[in-house]
Order: sequence, then structure tokens, then C-alpha cells
Amino acid sequence: MDFFTTFYQILSLFILIAVGWGISRMQVVDQKFIKTLSGFVIKVTLPAMIIKSMQFDFSVEILMESGFMFVVGIIMYTLMIVLSFGVVKFSGYTGGKANVLQFMIIFGNVGYMGYPVMASIFGDEGVFYTALFNIPFNFLMMSLGIYIMNRKEREDFPEAEESQSPEEIAQSMESSEFISKDVRIRKEKSKRRNERLKVLINPGIVATFTGFMLFILSIEIPGPLFRAMDTLGEATTPLAMIIIGANLSRVSIASVFKEKALYGISLLRLILIPAFLYGLLTLMGAEGFLLTVPVLVFSMPAAANAVVFAVMYEGDADFAAKGVFFTTLCSAVTLPIIAYILLG
Repeated sequence: MDFFTTFYQILSLFILIAVGWGISRMQVVDQKFIKTLSGFVIKVTLPAMIIKSMQFDFSVEILMESGFMFVVGIIMYTLMIVLSFGVVKFSGYTGGKANVLQFMIIFGNVGYMGYPVMASIFGDEGVFYTALFNIPFNFLMMSLGIYIMNRKEREDFPEAEESQSPEEIAQSMESSEFISKDVRIRKEKSKRRNERLKVLINPGIVATFTGFMLFILSIEIPGPLFRAMDTLGEATTPLAMIIIGANLSRVSIASVFKEKALYGISLLRLILIPAFLYGLLTLMGAEGFLLTVPVLVFSMPAAANAVVFAVMYEGDADFAAKGVFFTTLCSAVTLPIIAYILLG
């Protein structure tokens, strides 16, 4: 595959991003619609794409390659987590900005961009391997990702002053303020239990498990149902790109380029990490999908969920939006080049 073929395929995706940016700026759609559309993509069209893409005849070779993908995914995400703690400590950032920085280092935009890019370049087989490689990502996003974005210094109990007697401490614990805080703690614990449950029933995980079991058992999806899923799956790419563009439209472009940290994040996410993984896999003798899929997945810009989680957990949503915008913009240049190196 020559450079221009790869470039045109990826360029078409960025044109769709521009369309999303334009219709949002012109207020053809509002953020409420985009939020609903995001849920439709994550819960309906993307699972349909994943399941449909796994409709291959069972073979031991593909099964072994799938295991390799899964193991490489675990190794890489482990290294990314360790690296992220080091970078955040070195950066000197604290609070919400440090949380966002660490999140963007670990998590790339696989859901909204990774799958569409793979489908555009490799078709169903690329999506198949990406889904398997992405299993650790799904678990970590909904567990470690939430922990990082929700990380705050807080005390569960009021501090007792040195002059307080045991009776005064007991009275303070019976106060409405303490009871109210206790209720909040209970609600927080219940919320965390629900979040852990969501990790297991995440649409991406369920779709990957379902599709892989169909592959293992060589169960073929009936024709009409397969065509319906195929149609739904094909909607993922244009809708996901439009969603990215619409979300980026809320960012003040002028302010983005003043954030010096974003240049370092982009260099790390879009060039250094893919280069390291390419060297590692080459030394391991990986080739074909075993080389191209992991490297391209780790070449994606920062995850769009950085903004969603920052808003949800009262983090630095402005910095998150700038980071997603800047890394996505830079990936318009880096992705075609990396794809060409891998496929050329």
C-alpha cells in the first residue's frame, strides 16, 4: 500500500471530523444530540461492528495470534501506567490537571477513532484483532481511568481539634454535618460498586466476548441478521468522526497552542510510544497484523473520554478538551506516516 493510498484513507476520516466541527459551530446540532449520538455509537453500532468483524472460520493460527495480541496489550498498558506516573511526577502538575495528563498518556482514542481507522485500512480482520488487543483497555478505562479522574485528597471524618474532649468528639460525630457526610460516603461506595459492575457489562467487552465465542464455536450469524449488523457497523466510522469533530468545536483554538504540556504529550503519544512498540515487536519477530494493529492502536490521539470523565468527576475539563483537540490535530500528520511505514 503506497503512501497516498494510506493518506487518502485517513484524510477522509479527518474530513468527517471537519464536518462534525462545522455542523456544531453552525449549531445544526447541539451537544445534547451529540451526547445521545455518542451513546448510540458506543452501545449499538460499535458492538455491531465488533461482532460482525469476528465472523471468521475458526483456525488454530488465528487463535494463537489472538492470544499474542492479548498478552502484548497487557504488557503495553502496564508499561503505560508505570510511565504515566513518572511523567506526571516529572511534570510538576497537581490536582485535576495532573489527573487529566496521566489519563491522556495511558488511554488513546480507540473507541471513536481506532476502530474506524482499522476498518478503513484493514477491513473486518483489522477490527477483529483490534477488539482482542483492546480488552485490557476496556477494563482499565472503566476502573483505573475512573480512579485517576476521581482522585482527590479528601477525609472521610472530621478532624478533631486538640482541645476537644472525647464527649465533644462524640457530639460532633452525631451532628447533622457528620451524618450528611456519612450519607455521601455511602453513596460514593455504592457508586463505585456500580462502576465496577459496568466494567464487566461494558458494551465493548460484551461484544468482544460474544464475537469471539461465535468464532471459537464456528457459529455463523444468519444472513438477514448479519446484513443488519453489517449496516449498523458501517455507520460507526462516519458517526464517530462527526462526534469527535463536534466535541472539538467547543475548544478555543488560540488557547490550545499556549499549553506547553500538550507538545510533550503529543510527542510521547503519537511518536515515541509507537516507535518503542514497533522496535519491541520487531525484536519479537512480529509481522502482519501482529505488528501493525498494536502499533497503530498506540498511535491514536488522547481518548475523547478524557473530557467526559473530567466533566463527570469535576476535573480540569478545559485542559482535557485542549489535549484531545491538539493530539487529534497532530495525528492528522503522524497517523498517515506511521501507517505508511508499517504498510509500505
